[in-house]
Amino acid sequence: MLHAPDHLRRWLEPGACFAKGTLVHTKEGLKPIEQIQVGDWVLSKPENGGEQAFKRVLRTIAHPSERIVDLYYIQPGQDRTYGKPVKQRRISVTRNHPFWTKEQGWTAVSELRRYSLSAAYPLAFTFEDKSGQPIEFAHLTNVYISDQPNVGWKPNHMGATDSPGALWDYESHKLIAASVMPLETVEETYRDLGDPEAIDPALFFTAPVYNLEVEDFHTYYVGEHGIWVHNQNCGGSEVL
Repeated sequence: MLHAPDHLRRWLEPGACFAKGTLVHTKEGLKPIEQIQVGDWVLSKPENGGEQAFKRVLRTIAHPSERIVDLYYIQPGQDRTYGKPVKQRRISVTRNHPFWTKEQGWTAVSELRRYSLSAAYPLAFTFEDKSGQPIEFAHLTNVYISDQPNVGWKPNHMGATDSPGALWDYESHKLIAASVMPLETVEETYRDLGDPEAIDPALFFTAPVYNLEVEDFHTYYVGEHGIWVHNQNCGGSEVL
């Protein structure tokens, strides 16, 4: 059994959710979270550890507009020889969603620390996939507003907003531009990167987000590789 001491369990404010298009592992295969319906069977596991089983979705939850960040993890099965390029995968999620980590149990996205991709340095956080294998956390990226609907601007280098970044369409899930400067109001936030609370919340990109309430086990698996997450804090508007 997996156990997490109370002081390490990160129970958070309501609103923990995933962006549209996030894949969920179901009895029928991978399915975008916004297409999951009450009664669907999703792969799950008891929140404190145990045997996996498919469990029914009791509720589907939606929020019309919440701030999201992009969480990157290391694609498993790669040659991690120092100096070789490392492929990463992305999950767009609210900052308060709990992921299981080997190091601290259920942990809010906002509490995940960046670490060096160099094999010479220890990992900061490790997720668990649907096979029980480790998935290495890479980093988080803030997403900022742009002048286009449904499109967010993301820094390309160490979170810097004073250099070119990428425009990504979170509705159609496609790259709009790979090297473009942010809006002037966003660019000016580079002065506040050391104090995120000083950044105007209106400058962060928001999008519709979704969550599931799962019977008995209260967990499910997301992303292509099936990362184990909690359904905790299912506040929001129920999708009928």
